[in-house]
Amino acid sequence: MLRQMPQPLKTVYSSSVAVFLIGMVVVAVLDSQDGIRLVLVPFGALMALTGLVLALDLRGNATEYSRQLREYEPAGADRSGVDRWGDRVIVSVRGVRLLGAAVCLVGLFLSAGVPLLP
Repeated sequence: MLRQMPQPLKTVYSSSVAVFLIGMVVVAVLDSQDGIRLVLVPFGALMALTGLVLALDLRGNATEYSRQLREYEPAGADRSGVDRWGDRVIVSVRGVRLLGAAVCLVGLFLSAGVPLLP
C-alpha cells in the first residue's frame, strides 16, 4: 500500500518509521534521561508533517489514501454484506482529511510538549 502512495506522503511516512526505529535504538544505547526527547521531538514533527499533508490533500494524497482504503480487502474478510468499507465516514476524502488534521495536532503537541517535561 505504501508503494502506491504519491509523494510527499511516501517520503514523510518512511522517514517517520526510520526516525522511530533509529530513535528506539539510540534510547536503548544511551540509557539517559534525555534520550527519549531525542526520539519524540523529531518523530512528533514528522507526525505533524504527515497529518498536514493529509489534511491539505497535497498532490491528492488524501484522495489516493481514501481510494486505497475503499479497495482494501483484508485476507479472509467477507465483503458481500451491506457493511462495506466504502460506506464509512473515515474512508471518504473528508474523513481522511479530518484524520490528517488530528494526526497533525497530536504531532504538534508531541513535539512541543516533550521538551517541557521535567
